[in-house]
Amino acid sequence: MISPQHDLTLLYDDLTQPWLAISPELNDEVWQDSQAFSAPGDRRRAYINRLCLKVVVPWLEEELEARATVFPKEKSLASVWEVVGGFAADVKGKRLVIVPTEAADRDELRVPQEWVEIPSWIGDYYLAVQANPEDGWVQVWGYATHAMLKERGSYEWQDRAYSLAGEEIVRDLSLLTLACEGYIEEQTRSLLQPLTPVSEVQAENLLQRLGNSHKAFPRLEIPFPQWAALLEQEEWRDRLYQWRQGKANGVPVNLRQWFENLFEAGWQDPQNLGWSGARGATVQAESALSGLQKSNQEEVWRIKLVDLSNVKEEILVGLLVTMTPQNNEEMQISLQLHPMGYSEVLPEGITLKLSESNRDVLETVKARGQDNCLEFPLFTCSSGDRFYVEIALGDRSVTETFFL
Repeated sequence: MISPQHDLTLLYDDLTQPWLAISPELNDEVWQDSQAFSAPGDRRRAYINRLCLKVVVPWLEEELEARATVFPKEKSLASVWEVVGGFAADVKGKRLVIVPTEAADRDELRVPQEWVEIPSWIGDYYLAVQANPEDGWVQVWGYATHAMLKERGSYEWQDRAYSLAGEEIVRDLSLLTLACEGYIEEQTRSLLQPLTPVSEVQAENLLQRLGNSHKAFPRLEIPFPQWAALLEQEEWRDRLYQWRQGKANGVPVNLRQWFENLFEAGWQDPQNLGWSGARGATVQAESALSGLQKSNQEEVWRIKLVDLSNVKEEILVGLLVTMTPQNNEEMQISLQLHPMGYSEVLPEGITLKLSESNRDVLETVKARGQDNCLEFPLFTCSSGDRFYVEIALGDRSVTETFFL
């Protein structure tokens, strides 16, 4: 759920097409929060979408006198806005999809194909929203149903979007209120075929291909059914965002190769740390790891710097992996998270999560105020096993994939 964080102000007393004010404080806050994207166009898209999230959802809650739940959940919105605009609000059993635009003309409602053809994303109603942050306002000027987009709209294959002509759009927003209140009965959604899921191997290959931030429009690089199936899965969508941010490896970590002295980029010997760009990191890392001594000559250990910094502060942590052979087929694994950079303790609230190949969560640990290490109990990994380690703080997260 989302709660209004700023006063909701109508610039003009037009209840059928409301004009919602953007305060200078909100504008500055959202602009700062939208800088962590891979390209200027992505940053602008995130900025406009987040502004509308902050003003349109509270307006809906006030208009419908009910709480709204944002879809996807707020911490996952960055992974959506990295590649496509839009978000949804679930309220009173209806899903309202908002895809903001800065376009001044109102001769069409244009909705990306993802919001019309991914079954778990589609809405009942699609709001036509224009944003003008320079002049400080957002206007909701009409709406259409999913069925209207599918049955009366035209599909534009060049940019994978559905377009509904302006004369087809309902301009009186009071009718939307009545529909959400149950006073208007109508068929809002068209039937869709389910997507064919992508396998883990397919997903890894697609992520390697699309994770390059120099690809300005990854959503147009592969056939839509593959793209939609990839994007619908939160785990793959989040990893795509991380890769385009340069915060995840393009290749899963092959732990067995570590015994052959073959290590993926970024994984270093804890005794030979020399992080560039983080003054004091070496001293603190040595201090944090000084109590760790190899107990077995066959042990292999490596640490990787994980950057969760935002525009206000530098946040660096180190993921330490230690592996000890049990027999030819099994390894004992130790996973620990240590503070790096300037801090001697981990950020409060940082979470370490261990998942299996089927994405079932095995363990989750969370840092309190003065923790200087997070760790899981020792576990055994067998040949052919795959597991995932997620490090998350607020809306920022990094996931590493390991296999034996």
